[in-house]
Amino acid sequence: MVFLGLKGFGDLTILLNFVSISNSGSHVLIVRKDLESLAKKLLPNNCRLIVLKHCSGVFPLYNLRVLSFVKILTLIRSSLEIYKILLQLGDSVLVDNNDLRSRIFFAPFTAKTFLSEDKNIYRDLSDIFGFCVKIYPSREVSNRVLVFPFSSLESKDLDSESLKKIVDRLESNNIQYKIMYFSGFKVPKDFDSFSLSSYSTIDELLGYFNSADSVLSVDTFQLHLAVFYGKQVFSIGKINSRFRPHDVPPFNL
Repeated sequence: MVFLGLKGFGDLTILLNFVSISNSGSHVLIVRKDLESLAKKLLPNNCRLIVLKHCSGVFPLYNLRVLSFVKILTLIRSSLEIYKILLQLGDSVLVDNNDLRSRIFFAPFTAKTFLSEDKNIYRDLSDIFGFCVKIYPSREVSNRVLVFPFSSLESKDLDSESLKKIVDRLESNNIQYKIMYFSGFKVPKDFDSFSLSSYSTIDELLGYFNSADSVLSVDTFQLHLAVFYGKQVFSIGKINSRFRPHDVPPFNL
């Protein structure tokens, strides 16, 4: 089967979790350029990687809200590239999107599967692969915790007061922790009193994961990555819809 990884880091992590566990047959994964480093780290041996030359960022077909000359050019180039690859492979394809545009775009390919419209990727892939991915929620935080208070969406970010409550709780229970952020993120000044650790590459991020037991995050990418590596998972703030069926606990302040 051919898998498309044209959305985000979290979506790709979920997909590769299932592919890694299945460990049957040979597969091909097609990803955008900016997902290459993550794909190489998580890719199982039974899956071949193809990196698109003309697509970096979400595949433009999936997000046509803001059009520009560059975006239209990228859409044309990446579309032709995807068509060429799929025609050469001639295998069944799992499309990581399900809207009218995607259905029209992939109409020429007879052997195809679309993720459902409810956006619950875990449930969709469970139906496709025939098994469920085990998630390790817990009501108690283990030692060596990674805390991710910032997200790609500002509305999800913790304020400094909420983060202080988390830190106080961890310290009162003598739990080791690191507060993490991506080096490209501009940390607000009211977080200056916290000791923060940054990462700038996937390798650095995975290095922190290897030495952790639990992950607390407002961002779903880190939660999906924690599931991939079998870490205890806690969602800070609203639980994303993709986790609801699995009862991932919030971290109660």
